[in-house]
Amino acid sequence: MQQKSDSSATFLDRSSVLAVRLSLSVVQCCKKIGISRSLFYEIRDGKREVTDKMMARLEQAEKDAGIFHSLGDVLRVETQMQRGEYVSPAAAKEVARIREEVMPERMNETSLLIKLFLAWFRAQGISLSDEDLDLPLEELTKKLKPPAKS
Repeated sequence: MQQKSDSSATFLDRSSVLAVRLSLSVVQCCKKIGISRSLFYEIRDGKREVTDKMMARLEQAEKDAGIFHSLGDVLRVETQMQRGEYVSPAAAKEVARIREEVMPERMNETSLLIKLFLAWFRAQGISLSDEDLDLPLEELTKKLKPPAKS
């Protein structure tokens, strides 16, 4: 048996997480990723290397399953949801879980920062309401421009 590369080990670890998360067998997991079972076993046995295409397929399957590897992943899905773009139900559910479980820990800090943020802008003559903070970034940016002085 040949030694597995880091990318192969990562692929196998992440495939296992996907299988456990979705309660899939090896065959079902391979199908979900879009690779053959024999290819999966060749990777596992160190006979084949993982290609960028295989990794991209795994990442898409993880995304569809709502498995995130960074805050950036969560924010990208959150942005897609705000734009009304399609997001898999599992990804939407995971974003909701993160909002409920992770965010409350930071709410006191965030709440204070938002109050300071709003106070500073109001002192600059920029009127912002709490609802304005829910605007898409483009619209919020327009509102943040100081009023023209006459």
